[in-house]
Amino acid sequence: MYVYCVAILFLTINSVCPLQCYLCIASTTSDCNEGNVTSMARQTCHNSSNPERPTETVCVGYAYSDGDQQIVTRGCGYIFQDVNICWYLNLTVPVVSCSDCKTDLCNVNRML
Repeated sequence: MYVYCVAILFLTINSVCPLQCYLCIASTTSDCNEGNVTSMARQTCHNSSNPERPTETVCVGYAYSDGDQQIVTRGCGYIFQDVNICWYLNLTVPVVSCSDCKTDLCNVNRML
């Protein structure tokens, strides 16, 4: 009985606590690209409260081309359910590399 109650409490807390992601934007020669956590801020992601337009919250990291320069961006990503955020980003900017994840501070891997 005790284990069952703890499991329910954990699931309740886990679904209520907002996702945490690393946040940075910089060139590909920066600590942001390397995933150096001491150089990145932490961002709290908040879920959408609009039940008519349900969104999914993820941590995202991507690199894109801006003219002759490549930029790395990390942070919270908000996307409609059943839509891949990397696919969507590629429609708006020329994405070179992209990954998303759904656990706290998971967007730490080197981008390029």
